[in-house]
Amino acid sequence: MDILAITVYPDFSREHQLVTVKTGSENRDVILDALWQAGMKINRVH
Repeated sequence: MDILAITVYPDFSREHQLVTVKTGSENRDVILDALWQAGMKINRVH
């Protein structure tokens, strides 16, 4: 999978960090599964 950009917003809130991941692939299931398995909460997928 091509990852084009990762942006971390550590000051998003006191309890959470916001991370955006931009991919060059339409098959996002691999990265989504890896993030879920790592305990990340997925808020939105475009």
